[in-house]
Amino acid sequence: MPTPRPAWLSRLFLVTIIPLVCAAAAGLAWTAAPAPAVPLPEPDPRIWPLYGINLSPWHLSEAEWNAQLEEITRILPGGWVRIRFRWAELEPAPGQFDWTSADRVVNALRGRPLRLLAVLETSPAWARSEQDQDNPYAPPRERRNFGAFAAAFAGRYGDAADAYQIWDEPNIAPHWGNRYVNAGEYTDLLREAALQIRPVDPDALILAGGLAPNIEPGGLNQSDIIFLREMYAAGAAEWFDALAAKPYGLRAGPTDPPDPGQLNFQRAALLRQVMVEAGDGATPIWGVEFGWNSLPAGWQGAPSPWGTTDEETQARWTREAAGLARRSWPWMGPLLWAEWRPDAPADDPRWGFAAVDKDGRPRPVLESLRALPALSETAGAGVHAFWEPSVTTEGQWQIAPDGADIGEEGAAMRIRFVGTGIDLAVRRGPYWAYLEVSVDGQPANALPRDEAGRSYLVLYDPLRAPAVVPLARGLPAGFHEARIAAHGGWDQWALAHFAVHDGTPARSPWSAAVLGALAGLLIDAVLLVRTRGSLRRLVSAPVRLWERAHTWFTGRPFSLRLGLLAAAGALFLLAPGPVLPLAGLLSCAAIILLWPPAGLILAPASFPLFLRPPLIFGRAIPNLESILWLTLAGLLWTAVLRGGLQGLWGRLWRTRSWVDAGVLGLLFAAGLSTI
Repeated sequence: MPTPRPAWLSRLFLVTIIPLVCAAAAGLAWTAAPAPAVPLPEPDPRIWPLYGINLSPWHLSEAEWNAQLEEITRILPGGWVRIRFRWAELEPAPGQFDWTSADRVVNALRGRPLRLLAVLETSPAWARSEQDQDNPYAPPRERRNFGAFAAAFAGRYGDAADAYQIWDEPNIAPHWGNRYVNAGEYTDLLREAALQIRPVDPDALILAGGLAPNIEPGGLNQSDIIFLREMYAAGAAEWFDALAAKPYGLRAGPTDPPDPGQLNFQRAALLRQVMVEAGDGATPIWGVEFGWNSLPAGWQGAPSPWGTTDEETQARWTREAAGLARRSWPWMGPLLWAEWRPDAPADDPRWGFAAVDKDGRPRPVLESLRALPALSETAGAGVHAFWEPSVTTEGQWQIAPDGADIGEEGAAMRIRFVGTGIDLAVRRGPYWAYLEVSVDGQPANALPRDEAGRSYLVLYDPLRAPAVVPLARGLPAGFHEARIAAHGGWDQWALAHFAVHDGTPARSPWSAAVLGALAGLLIDAVLLVRTRGSLRRLVSAPVRLWERAHTWFTGRPFSLRLGLLAAAGALFLLAPGPVLPLAGLLSCAAIILLWPPAGLILAPASFPLFLRPPLIFGRAIPNLESILWLTLAGLLWTAVLRGGLQGLWGRLWRTRSWVDAGVLGLLFAAGLSTI
């Protein structure tokens, strides 16, 4: 005769099980639904360093130009210099080039630790349409003429030029002639230049745009956001390596949020959104001109159309903007200040952007520019390589673009970063090695610890599965230093890259679980009122269903039960993708709840795969811990349905040997260790 079900079982089911189920469902739903992954630009040594400045050398003598380059080299060592090269002046007649002034400018750069971003713009009168004869900023009548000029320029200066920007501000007048701007026509010009430059200078970077910030819908001027979207629609993606943007702050500070109807520094984030929507998230944006205007006190010249602020605010906003970009925008490449010293009359408001005044005296913003190299020596949000200046090594290492190889026992590296977390991508394999990791001198909080309290990362894996391992999470926002010391693992190229996170903590399930439990209690209250004492009838159907399923399943041959368990376990532990492992986990849960000894069989089988947790909707699910908790839940659930908890230990003690009792004790201890 079956054991009668106690009366309190219905109340237990209602008051406990429903809130627990709701809490678990809410917690899992919250953690299993992270934001979709967006590709980020890969580390590329061709774009480094991540700072620079715009120069106007054409009015300077050779001595003045060399003196200016010497000063910039001291302030922005290795940095980018962006210089405009006007086709209209370099090819005054078809096929007849005058390189005299360009040679003087470029030759002074050769041999210096500076990198050249050449802007190819304007068109000569012979190449323009009749309607554009009065406008040198108009595009050429025949694109192939511009392509031929671009190829000739790259052939002459390819050894000195590191990147080429194709045209400038094609989305506003007068830079597209006496006609409406047209993103499709600009894309054709971009394609022509890219196809002509790449065979001559295959290592060079091609930049599109130099898009001017604008909010107009179209015509003579068009929003940079709309223009970029139309460029992608015209097929521009394959013709550029980076987008040139101009994140001027104008009348807003660097922390003002992006808004399609506003022009401010964070407008760059809206361009990034367009690129992601177009499936081009792996392409970086360069801030080829950025800054705030600050006209001197008592300014008597023309008013600034870009707004103006005082010099101290200009300097402070510059530091804040550069810090924000390096800390939170992993897609932002180099940031170049708007002007060193403009080639403009003394009353031109462009002097408000100058880093030095008309007499060559430094302005306060120059001190902010001096800080840019130090920012590049600290890794911000995004994916990073070990050749970057944020990494310093101790002992023997081999560093390559795609990873780092340990050279000797105890070799170490330090990573300076700014953010709230850091991950390490490793190439595990069938070799015995591990990494000892600390952050700010303390054990890394996302790694296990040994008996001495040191955090470690095991590199052994017979399956050779690459992995991205969290080292630290939930760090205070700010600057940190990670130290990684290697023990074994040389000649394995075990380290692939590292990634820094900023400001967005991992999705915690606890708040969602609490809300789920409260929702479950609310359901309890409604059911209590609605059923008026009919709780046993309310829960009798699912309990009877479980009893029938339990009787049927445990009555099957042991070999069949074992086969079903093996199939469910293989899905959970070995299957790719999120759906099959989830189906396997649910199947394992059902089998263990019907037959709790199945957990004791499955747990040892998962031991060899502890380094390879299943990924379910982007979350790594610990396999052994999940099985242990399911086993404990199955034992308790079976005990409740078979007569309550009071006699559970007695029944377990009477029906099992001392060995079984030891196994159960280890199971309980292992479960506690996972908390």
